[in-house]
Amino acid sequence: MSRRKSKVISLAEAAGLVQDGQTVLIGGFIYHNKPMALIRELIKKGIKDLTLVGCLHGAIDMDLLIGLGAIKKLMVPYLGFEHLGLAPCYRRFAEAGQLDIWECDEIHIISAMEAAAADLPCMLTRAGVGSDLLKLNPDLKPFTDPFRGEPLVLVPAIKPDIALFHAPKGDLYGNIHHLGSPFADLLAAEATNRCGGKVVVCVDEIIAPEEVWQDPRKTTIPHPLVDYVVEVPYGAHPCSCHGLYGTDEAHMQEYISMGGKPESFQDYLTRYIYSVTSQEEYLERVGGIKKLTELKRSISMEEYL
Repeated sequence: MSRRKSKVISLAEAAGLVQDGQTVLIGGFIYHNKPMALIRELIKKGIKDLTLVGCLHGAIDMDLLIGLGAIKKLMVPYLGFEHLGLAPCYRRFAEAGQLDIWECDEIHIISAMEAAAADLPCMLTRAGVGSDLLKLNPDLKPFTDPFRGEPLVLVPAIKPDIALFHAPKGDLYGNIHHLGSPFADLLAAEATNRCGGKVVVCVDEIIAPEEVWQDPRKTTIPHPLVDYVVEVPYGAHPCSCHGLYGTDEAHMQEYISMGGKPESFQDYLTRYIYSVTSQEEYLERVGGIKKLTELKRSISMEEYL
């Protein structure tokens, strides 16, 4: 009987899976559960001409790639920093007409993933009926329900070449555990796997398979949907990883202030990406053990609020 193979690879190997011109999906939600260590590795690699899909919403993860000039087409319902402000590079590039933006609502991205997961060419939704979204995005097609005559919208399937996620834990075979919300990561992994794409999950900790066997119900993305696992402690920073550490809002504000102009954006890339040789060095540069302890404490304090 053959032995099960480990799916664990290095951060550099994971970045090597992403090729110029591919359709790349990033999971998580705004600035939660984002594979930021992998994003930084892609930036070092100099990736370009990507069709970038957000399932669900984006923030610093996508904004960095936009500022790099790596994005050919952007498919995301919301890209911003909520109460902290607008996404600076997204704003600059959009206002200059340098982005092909696939205008959509959150439901359209979900419907596109559902279609891909079911191996269907499209999916029906009511989202967008009576709005200008259908004028802004010709891929969203009006449709009349043949049974009740109801107006609906057809959304084409989006088929990622590769999907990138971050989660707190996973075993070496690709069984993934979220300690908070998995958002739409399971659906996005199903869609990517069904259309032949690769699924890469970065985790803060690789756990023993026995921990999975003891309570299989804790598995939020099962191993058949995962192609590769990368262990990167604090790999979501400056985003949060639900259940482990909170968002580094001070760093987010620093990024927003530096991303507004090309010169200061390059300074940010140099300070936190190009001149950094490892994740450990990056963590030291953003504040070290003191900062990481504060971010962990911000999660534990939420339990009492």
